[in-house]
Amino acid sequence: MVKDHMKYHDSDSENYELVENKGELRVLNNEKQDITNKKTNTKLIESIHLKKKSPRKKPVYWTEEEISYLIKGVDELGYGKWKQMLEIYGKHFAETRRPLDLKDKYRLMNKVSSYHTVKTKRYVETSISNLGEPVSNPIIINEKYPYDAAVRIAKKIRIGKTKEVRICVMDMDEKKKVHIYIATKIDDVLHLRKEQSINIDFN
Repeated sequence: MVKDHMKYHDSDSENYELVENKGELRVLNNEKQDITNKKTNTKLIESIHLKKKSPRKKPVYWTEEEISYLIKGVDELGYGKWKQMLEIYGKHFAETRRPLDLKDKYRLMNKVSSYHTVKTKRYVETSISNLGEPVSNPIIINEKYPYDAAVRIAKKIRIGKTKEVRICVMDMDEKKKVHIYIATKIDDVLHLRKEQSINIDFN
């Protein structure tokens, strides 16, 4: 028996087809393939959107200068004055720092090791040309970290706007490591960055 096809239209379904085969009527949905294709395309579009991610920001690592002024801010202004610290010492922090960054960093520092429990050490300025040898008429500086000792030394040196000064400090108690910092002045604000630490062998 030859199949007879006739289109079936109504208000709800316009794309159905009646097929007569051996005296039976079957309804075929001509939109089935279109719907399947639409679903496939929708899933493809969704997967493309899911794969798109915003570019990850590069972390801005904390410098010793920032940590020093963070501790100084807490000592002088009190815990929780993060916004005020940025207003006063903003030049010493990275431009991207926010009050929440200061809070998180200080909390992390206290978890690892409390600044207030660190013992004070004796530091001395050493010669740049002969590391490990104290400069003439050296002054013993009592500080908890070599960076803080370098800051005190740098404040006594006249530094020009375009000049860089190397400062070397050594732990008098250990006498094994010399810390070298580069001091500069930008807009009359003193900045220190660590260049390197060198182990000294006196044997």
